[in-house]
Amino acid sequence: MNCSIDFDYNVMDSIIDLSNMSSITNEEADVYTWTFPNGDFSTEENPTYTISENGSHNICLSIIKSSCLFSSSTLNKCEDIEIDIYYPEFIQEDDHFTLTPNDDGIQDFVDLKAGSKVFDRNGNLIIELPEETQWTGTGVNDLLLPTGLYTVLHENSTFQITLLR
Repeated sequence: MNCSIDFDYNVMDSIIDLSNMSSITNEEADVYTWTFPNGDFSTEENPTYTISENGSHNICLSIIKSSCLFSSSTLNKCEDIEIDIYYPEFIQEDDHFTLTPNDDGIQDFVDLKAGSKVFDRNGNLIIELPEETQWTGTGVNDLLLPTGLYTVLHENSTFQITLLR
């Protein structure tokens, strides 16, 4: 069997979608492994991987197939993938709200438009809102976010929210 190894990828913010383009599928391989910069690995044929830092990140695909027509049955391909994560810019101090969601009727929510993105103080995307929402300081699956400073980005406008619990 003549074997070849190749992969392609698509980068969106900090998420890398990897696509196996090899002549050997995961089911056909004796061993099939993707390795990532922080020591993580995957045996999925087309994994998704999240990077938390900007820069160049080396990702490898290794396949062992004993019936390949090569002197070695181990095939490897590594590629440096450049990541440029978007972090919202700092905003003016007068674009600031305080949110105290304690059901007292005062500052319990902030009206956010559809498509708004909420970032934590480190620039990590916490949630993207698919529809207009009265936001009460929750993240994915309506989990309560901790007290802290959050930045909201909607189209070309940004503002900060101090969340107090």
